[in-house]
Amino acid sequence: PALIAYRLVLTAVMAIILGVLFSFSNAKFLTDLPTGSRLQQAPSPSSSLQVFLENIGREVLELGGWLLIGCLIAAVFQTFLPQSQLLSDPNSWLQVPIMMGLGFVLSLGSPFNISFLLPLTAKVLPGSLLAFLLFSSVVDIKQTLLMISAFRPKVVIYLLILTFQLSFLFALIINFYGG
Repeated sequence: PALIAYRLVLTAVMAIILGVLFSFSNAKFLTDLPTGSRLQQAPSPSSSLQVFLENIGREVLELGGWLLIGCLIAAVFQTFLPQSQLLSDPNSWLQVPIMMGLGFVLSLGSPFNISFLLPLTAKVLPGSLLAFLLFSSVVDIKQTLLMISAFRPKVVIYLLILTFQLSFLFALIINFYGG
C-alpha cells in the first residue's frame, strides 16, 4: 500500500516538475508536418469523414512500424535477459538503475507491472521497485519510439534524462530514508 501511494504522489510530482521545466523552454517541441499535408488545411464539413479516415490510416502507417519494433525489442529482452542474476545483491544501490532499465526495456504496461514485481519483492529494495514503477510508467521502448516520431529528438532525450534523474533520486530517497 505504501508503494502505491508513493507511486501516485511521486508520479504527480514528476509530472509537475517536468511540466514546469518544459514550460520555460522556448524550443519547438513537435516535428514539422509535411508542407502538403491535409492536416494543415481546414476540412469542409462534407469531407471531414474522409479526412478523418485518411488521418487514421496515415497515423497507423507512421506509428505502427515503431510500435512493432518496440514490441520486438521488448520481447527479445524479456526472453533472453537473466533477471535473477541482475538482482543478486540485495543491498546494492545498483538495483535502482537495473530496475529502471528493466522497466524501460520490458514495456509491460501498468496492469502487468505488479505481476512482474511480486516475485521480486523479497529480493529487491522498495526504492528499486518504486523506480521500476515510476520510470516504466513514463517511458519505455515503445513510447520512446513513438515520441521520436512526433517530437524533436532533443526534446525526447531531455524527457528521458530528466525522468531518469527524478526516478533515480526518488528511489534513492525511499531506499535510504523511508520505505
